[in-house]
Order: sequence, then structure tokens, then C-alpha cells
Amino acid sequence: MQETGKGRSGLINADRYLIEKYDKEGKLMGGKDEEKRNRIRTFIHAAEGTFMVHCLAITYARWFAPESMKSSRDLKKLEEGVAINVGKDLDWLNSELEGKKFIAGKHVTAADTMCLFSVQFIFARDLCAGRKVGEWKNVERWMGDCEGTESWKKAVRKTGHEM
Repeated sequence: MQETGKGRSGLINADRYLIEKYDKEGKLMGGKDEEKRNRIRTFIHAAEGTFMVHCLAITYARWFAPESMKSSRDLKKLEEGVAINVGKDLDWLNSELEGKKFIAGKHVTAADTMCLFSVQFIFARDLCAGRKVGEWKNVERWMGDCEGTESWKKAVRKTGHEM
């Protein structure tokens, strides 16, 4: 089945296009190692299909909750309940990073790039019920490793990205 280029399928196509156009060696997708490629695909999809889905529930609640919900602390209770999923997502990522520098091995891949944005978003907006990155030691280390690469620094300088 061919993807239409609309919605999420379109984003996946755009990701694929950029990777195929600029990553001639295939490093971002794990080269020819099918197991690594599958792991990378899993995390590319998890970045937006798991991490962002769960944290957006909190974001939207904050944006659209009536003042009465905010002043009664009902919003806070709702956030704490929904943030359980965000915490579980980070627990999973933390366990998957055990013994690994990056998600799929020794260098940054498309999975790291996609997931790092989602995780940065979570912590920048405190979407895990006040829990801090230090509770997930592997995630904390991985974030620093990703942000410390020359390619990441160059991309940030070029795009002006900040969270």
C-alpha cells in the first residue's frame, strides 16, 4: 500500500526522503543491519506515536481546561494521572538504553533524533508530574551524549533550535 503523503504517513515519507537524500551511507537507519534498522524504525514511530501522544494529553488539558478546573486543582490531579503513561514511556526508554550509548548502538541515528526531541519536550514542559530527568539515569546520559555530538551541535547552530 502506498502512503498518501498526508497526515502522519506524510511525515514518515518526509523523514524517509530526507534520510535517503542526505544520508548516502545509510548510517541514520542502521546501514544494512536489519535488526538495527527495525530497532530504529520502532523508536522513530515511538517518538511521536507513544511519547508525544502521551505528553500531548497533558499539554492539551493545560491549554483547554476551564479556569474552574485549574483553581480547584482538578487539572493537577488529571495531569498526575495522565503523566503515569509518560513516566512509563521514560521507564521503557531508560531500560532500552541500558548498556547502549545511543538507541541503536555507537552513533546517533534517526531514532535518537526523533526521540530526543520528544524527550526534551517532555522535560522542558514538565509533563511527567514533576519527576526529573535524573530519575532516568540512562535517559539523562543519552540526552547528554546526543547533545554533545558535533552533528547535533552543528544542527542546533544552523537551525537555531531551542526548547
